[in-house]
Amino acid sequence: EVGPGDAIHIPIGHYHELTNTGNEVLTLLVVAGLIPPDDSI
Repeated sequence: EVGPGDAIHIPIGHYHELTNTGNEVLTLLVVAGLIPPDDSI
C-alpha cells in the first residue's frame, strides 16, 4: 500500500501498476533516470 509522501523505486524492466482506491483524484509525480554504477561516482 502506498500513501501520501511515499517514494517507490521500480527497477527497469519490472512490471508494476498503481490503482487509486480512494475517493479523490490521484496525483502522481514520476521521476525517471538511470542510476550510475558505484565506481563512476
